[in-house]
Amino acid sequence: MDAEAQRLSTLPLADLTVEDLLLKVRAANNHPPITAARGAENIELLERALVFAPNSPELLMSLAREHLRPIVEFGDRIGNRDDLWFRGRSYVDRARAVAAGSEAMFGMQAYLLRAEGRFDEAILAYTALMRAAPDSVRYHLDLAQSLIAVGRSAEAVPVLEEAIRRSDVAAPRFVPYVALGQALLRLGRNDEAIDWLLAAREQSSGRMPQIYLLLAAAYANVGRTEDARRELRDYVRLRPTSTLRGVRHTMKPTLAAAEEQREVDGLARSGLRDHVDEDVDAGLPITMGVQPNPLDAPTPRGAPGVSVIGTFELATLIDHRQGGGNEQPLLLSTMCTFCLDIAFPGSIHVPPYLRDEPMIDEQRGALKAWLDPLLDGNPRRRLIIISWNAERWHGRNLALELVALGYPNVSWYRGGLEAWDTAGLPVQRLHWR
Repeated sequence: MDAEAQRLSTLPLADLTVEDLLLKVRAANNHPPITAARGAENIELLERALVFAPNSPELLMSLAREHLRPIVEFGDRIGNRDDLWFRGRSYVDRARAVAAGSEAMFGMQAYLLRAEGRFDEAILAYTALMRAAPDSVRYHLDLAQSLIAVGRSAEAVPVLEEAIRRSDVAAPRFVPYVALGQALLRLGRNDEAIDWLLAAREQSSGRMPQIYLLLAAAYANVGRTEDARRELRDYVRLRPTSTLRGVRHTMKPTLAAAEEQREVDGLARSGLRDHVDEDVDAGLPITMGVQPNPLDAPTPRGAPGVSVIGTFELATLIDHRQGGGNEQPLLLSTMCTFCLDIAFPGSIHVPPYLRDEPMIDEQRGALKAWLDPLLDGNPRRRLIIISWNAERWHGRNLALELVALGYPNVSWYRGGLEAWDTAGLPVQRLHWR
């Protein structure tokens, strides 16, 4: 397959058939990890094929998986989770209309359950799929990862060991190795976890950031501080915007929390920074416009036409409002609706379809039509835009778009929810799905 995919890459894209385009995607996915760039390329190829075969179940399910994979594999470490879920779910619905009842559709629906955090239902689905296809390594792995997600790592270990035994020697094994290492880490079996994670790193050629993160936690938990810090440095080189507070707030209040805490404790010992300082200066000019990519990156300390509000000022403003003051700002959140266990109290979530980055005129019109009814007839009402922290562009981008739409009183809370939480101010506790 790889040789044929290489041959196809030498041909003009316009000469490739639907089957050719599918083969290129399958070949790419045989070599995980799937990076964001490769995922985007896969989506481009599949969407091109879909023009010629709009009712192909395989194309629709492949597109759904490409959109949902970052959610399943990277969780909160992506900036456009809501948008990916929305698009992925729409492809699942289209596939269901033409392939209902098939094993492939059942597997796709189980994958969607994982993306939505509905792991108990996913476990039931994958258990049924394994009964129907007991030789499927993929179903073993998906079941085990769902078990880990709900705090049943002890049950996941034998499932992963069986998946590794069944794996073809030519297939990449580091994915089940990583999952087994994580399960052992969460069970407190750190030395065993280190062995499997080192094997995973060797087979993956160091391309999977999660391996470094898990190794940092496992080494720290057994007192190997220098090794832990080395692994953490390698992880931060690949994922420079990560914070311990961000990791903590992605932990679901379920039975998995006790197992996950072993990871968090190890990361704290390894030295992962707790949060981003809201006043940090990345040396970027405040004249910068909307940034489409990367969205998880340091931001300037200001934005043209936008006032920056700090934590103390915002807390004072909210206290004044609750005390009966005249100023009633509208708090607009750009954060994913189900990525974290907390939200900014009193904020209104701006749906992702209204804030593509950058926007086109049609989207700006839709944003204005959505926002104007919330202003209570006062077009000068203060708008305060909130994201996670000072290393997320979503809030700044939206603030700039609102200024471009003519709203005269736009503020950006650069520190975001993380700075608010760090200051010990009240947050809204969320119930997970």
